[in-house]
Amino acid sequence: MSALRERRAHGKYWKAAPAAAAACLALAALAGCAGKVPGQEERLEWIRKAYGNLAEASGYRYRAEISYSFPEMDETTRARLAAAIPSSLRLEGEVQQSQGDYRQHAVGTGAGGKLELYVIGGISYRKEGEGGWTATDTAAYRLNISNLYFMAPEDFESMLSFAGDIDLVEDSEQRLVLSFKVGSEYLLSSLEKSRELYASEEQLQVYETLYGIMRNAETEVSSRIYRSNGYLERQDITIRLPDTPLLGTVVMEVSNEFFSYGEALNIELPPEAAEAAP
Repeated sequence: MSALRERRAHGKYWKAAPAAAAACLALAALAGCAGKVPGQEERLEWIRKAYGNLAEASGYRYRAEISYSFPEMDETTRARLAAAIPSSLRLEGEVQQSQGDYRQHAVGTGAGGKLELYVIGGISYRKEGEGGWTATDTAAYRLNISNLYFMAPEDFESMLSFAGDIDLVEDSEQRLVLSFKVGSEYLLSSLEKSRELYASEEQLQVYETLYGIMRNAETEVSSRIYRSNGYLERQDITIRLPDTPLLGTVVMEVSNEFFSYGEALNIELPPEAAEAAP
């Protein structure tokens, strides 16, 4: 290359460099430049932002799947249990929320047939198959083992206070996938909030048994987050409960996909369901 051409090439490079650097800095504010691995604090901020977006959305829709498995159980016992207790549940639902007003509606299908759910005013309403509506006050226990599909954004956020290090599973232009483990204290704190519901001696024995099971619980969370807007795309929660009486290890898997952020929704409780209010 001649000296003149070389000077021109260098000149083009240095003229382009500031523009490239500026573009990289702009992208770094949200997505980071190629090759930059988000550290622990940045990973935590991405998750907090995703949970915050979910909490601040006036409405959104979701698809959920909840399944139970018993890896230590023999095939015969597992088949008998599956015949008596549905081992999976699929739900499609929507959430409408504003300050002080959280409303949720979902319709599900599982081995037990059709299931319809509402959460309005801190009360969960449930109808299975052709049966009637039942209602339960959820104010004292927003989350427990049997009601994971009622998790609201604040439930996701509270998990972070019990979380360990956040692992980077995927870092692409489209999304971040982050995972973390949650200490057993999270489920124990949830159970402790429902302590007043266990009044009789028999119920207290159930409480002590559940407490013993949850004390050894292992929970792992995987969050898939869109880089473009910080929205939570999907969240998977796996809970392992070892040494469960008669069942051995019980594994619960809860997967949620979120979409239609900001959609205008109007969730109203059917009159026949309202009659079941406690």
